[in-house]
Amino acid sequence: PAGPVPPTAVPAPSVAAEPPPATVPTAPVAPPAAPQAPPAAPEAPPAAPPAPTVPPAPVETPGSTEGPGPTAPPPSPSPSPSPDDAVPVVPKTSVARAVPPEEFLDVPTLVTPADGATLPAAKFVHADLTWAAVANATGYLLEVEESVDGTWMPILRKVVKEPKAVLEIEPTGGVGTYRWRVRGVLGRRGGRASAWATVVVR
Repeated sequence: PAGPVPPTAVPAPSVAAEPPPATVPTAPVAPPAAPQAPPAAPEAPPAAPPAPTVPPAPVETPGSTEGPGPTAPPPSPSPSPSPDDAVPVVPKTSVARAVPPEEFLDVPTLVTPADGATLPAAKFVHADLTWAAVANATGYLLEVEESVDGTWMPILRKVVKEPKAVLEIEPTGGVGTYRWRVRGVLGRRGGRASAWATVVVR
């Protein structure tokens, strides 16, 4: 018998080598633009010139041989204003001042009983009080006080329209010391009061 047939080598097909790819020239890449510079700062205004310094006046000391320093020139006189620049003077108007009744009304003059008068003692004593009328007064304020252990105590205070009044008192033990005065009244305000007039009941 025949032996095995050895394999026959099959030559590999020849493959033509592919040409290398064509090189396409590329445009050069431009470098990035430089950043913009910030705007320039505004120029500072020129500095004001320094104020001139005035040298201090020299102080004279006893025994100093140096003479006084230079004196400053006198100030130039200011020009006098022209008639057109003069400020007109406005005359002051008189303002009427409200006069209080204390100054407007006269002080009443007491007539009867006179200061230091004596009335007869009784359980009830009647005294007719009169005084001079006051111009512009709308009434009169009558005040009566009694002396009690050396202290004056008010016993009557009333407003009357006429310059007269009838006083009726009841002295303790039938005797006593009293005083009275009057002031003019204008509306609801009173003027200056008269002096006190003392009356003794005994």
